Amino acid sequence: MKPIVIPQEDVNSEAARIVSLRAARGDAVKAGDAILTVETSKAVFDVPAPGSGLFLPLFEAGAVVPFNVPVAYVAESPAELEALARQARPAAAEGGGGGAGQARVTRKARQLALQYGVPLEELKVSGIIKEKDVQDFLLASGRLAPGEDQVLTDAGQVPRGLERVLLVGAGLGAMQVMDILLNAPHQAIAGLVDDDESLRGTWVLGFPVLGTSRDLPRLWREAKAFDAAVVTISTSVPVRRALFERCRELGIPMANAVDPTVRRNRLSRLGQGNVICSFVHIGTCAVLGDNNFISAHSSIEHHNLWGSHITTGPGVMTSSRVRVGDGVKMGTGIFIQPGLSVGKGCQIASGAVLIRSVPDGHAVKTRITTELVKLEEQGTKQGAR
Repeated sequence: MKPIVIPQEDVNSEAARIVSLRAARGDAVKAGDAILTVETSKAVFDVPAPGSGLFLPLFEAGAVVPFNVPVAYVAESPAELEALARQARPAAAEGGGGGAGQARVTRKARQLALQYGVPLEELKVSGIIKEKDVQDFLLASGRLAPGEDQVLTDAGQVPRGLERVLLVGAGLGAMQVMDILLNAPHQAIAGLVDDDESLRGTWVLGFPVLGTSRDLPRLWREAKAFDAAVVTISTSVPVRRALFERCRELGIPMANAVDPTVRRNRLSRLGQGNVICSFVHIGTCAVLGDNNFISAHSSIEHHNLWGSHITTGPGVMTSSRVRVGDGVKMGTGIFIQPGLSVGKGCQIASGAVLIRSVPDGHAVKTRITTELVKLEEQGTKQGAR
């Protein structure tokens, strides 16, 4: 089954209204079909089907639903559709939405309620249920201590219906991805793997390190411990690519981890396994491939075409029609002029301003990085003395 969610096209809104449904329950739909028309305070847009199968709506036209919450599913078979209908009915009845008798719930409030199994009807709140309302309920009931991290501590507690995501890599990048997923109501963290054997059995932000990448076949095929994976490593393009390809070889679906503050304009497209950090802008008709790690406050302008296995530092800014090849690594604070190309496997140093295209396999250095290298070398020599 594949959930259909309303992406947050408008950063000023908490939810969207379903204007119309383009299909009825049980209708066959194809991947990419415009299946819903929705409206925010700023725009009206269509939501495409994420895959082919049988359509199962959870809400009727007129419902107001928080962003990134499942509003429908695409099932693979009639049996799966009926099972989903039985499972999803109570969740829909809790209210995500703005139909008669339904509560309106913010994205973060719904995520926190799902994490702790709080029935929304138990919150005696008039108007919109906010994150603080759920926090107050948890504190009053003794289920959350003051100052306690609001995260799951056991992958087995993941509510049904959420996509359980395994993080491949348990370093600093993993913490960034975990923060993204903890704000994603349709996803939950299933745990981590890391090839540092000493991390096995430890915990990162309350989630267990389940083993190494060698355990992926067992966790996927035998334990069925997760539904999709995402690579969290951003410092090494070859390692990131190798882990992604290993997952693909095993038939593991790759999840996108997209921070809720990301602005995706219309007709932009993402592949699989991408990590998109806070306050990234993706312009109209921009296309990103698979397994990219885009750091905070970057801007990928309209009609950009980016490949796969690309990593950036914060603040990478492109103008229109820029092409970036596979396996490119970019530092912090980079500016790229309109219509330029950055070839496959290039490395672009922090602070670079590109005014002409870069061929495959080239490195772009800047004066500031050259001076920093000299200072590091001098410091090493002085330390040796």
